[in-house]
Amino acid sequence: MRRFILLLLTILSSSMLYADPFYTPITWSDLIPNGWSIETELNNLQVSNYADDDAEALKLIEKIADKWAKAPINSKFIDHQIEIEGFVAPLEWENNEFISEFLLVPFFGSCIHAPAPPANQIIYIKDHDHKLTNLHTMDYVRVTETLLQEKNEFSSMASSSYSLMLNSINLIELPDEVEYDN
Repeated sequence: MRRFILLLLTILSSSMLYADPFYTPITWSDLIPNGWSIETELNNLQVSNYADDDAEALKLIEKIADKWAKAPINSKFIDHQIEIEGFVAPLEWENNEFISEFLLVPFFGSCIHAPAPPANQIIYIKDHDHKLTNLHTMDYVRVTETLLQEKNEFSSMASSSYSLMLNSINLIELPDEVEYDN
């Protein structure tokens, strides 16, 4: 019996050493501070007054991009270990084999079409260890790690207010009908 208890304690203590830390699941709306809304910001710019082929629409897109770059953050989850789902927008490929940096974005097509989402709706992700060979543009994934506040500019059209160093990533099969949290 003593051997059994010793074996059980050894197994339990070793499994505790390798257990994943607790991650708080969050949604994209959790990254937006109270009192700030994408819809309100767009309504203030009177986006509906422009047709797609209107020359003034390009100026409006630049104005939106500038506003989105300055979107406020929600500091509630900064320096907390989080879990969030989103779509992959690759930034950096190493040896044309695997993605080493990407943006996690809330909806399919983000950062491919202008304007990109607000900076508080883009997470810059750097990977050092995982060699993400099976990851493709617009794959839907769940990532975990400590959320950091870090401003990053990627072009004149996109910036992020958050970042994380990848701990884990899992591909998620999308259902036929998807409701996007944006």
